[in-house]
Amino acid sequence: MVVKTDSEWISLPEAARELGVTWATAWNALLRGRLDGQKRGRVWVVRCSSVERYRRLRSVSLDEPA
Repeated sequence: MVVKTDSEWISLPEAARELGVTWATAWNALLRGRLDGQKRGRVWVVRCSSVERYRRLRSVSLDEPA
């Protein structure tokens, strides 16, 4: 995992790879506001800090008993 500063952005496909999910899952998280992103030209980018926050939220929800 690459550690980046809070103000840095990565592409949506990069975010998906960092999270170990498909592009579609990352896209759905972006649409639902779980990832902080914006469109720059033709490319969607995601704030690195939101990727880390989403990773923590996913690990907590996966650790909880069903």
